[in-house]
Amino acid sequence: MFENAQFSLKPGDAIVTRMGIGILTKKTRTYWYYLFKNKVARIRKSQLWDMIDIGSVEIKYGRNNKYRRLKITNRSLNLSGLTNKKSVQFLNKFLDFVELPCKILIGQNEEKLEFVQETLRDDGYIFFVQDEIPPSPYRPIIRIVSKGED
Repeated sequence: MFENAQFSLKPGDAIVTRMGIGILTKKTRTYWYYLFKNKVARIRKSQLWDMIDIGSVEIKYGRNNKYRRLKITNRSLNLSGLTNKKSVQFLNKFLDFVELPCKILIGQNEEKLEFVQETLRDDGYIFFVQDEIPPSPYRPIIRIVSKGED
């Protein structure tokens, strides 16, 4: 979830997966390079943050968090597997933290999709539902574009 990885990444941070641990070494405009099993690999920044937000990758920050900024742009919230009550709590906390536009991953639950859409409409957000191909356990995705006029 977004609470475990609120800050931007720096070289020296660790990415932890089920397969092992990788150390971030270099950042370019589009990619993060990391050392994994004695080989240098790269991953798109957007793909890495999607994996972090889904929960398939965990971040372990280096020692010094002194000059880190919050990572609030292009974030995702994974609500699959949560009850509606917990979903509202996470959604409100997430929307207070993030800068729009952002994504909400619902999972294949039509009831939760309707519930989240109703909650967003009541709060005045402008959004659309995106059901992409290929199918995924996190689809459909709600993309929140902006907050409407009060």
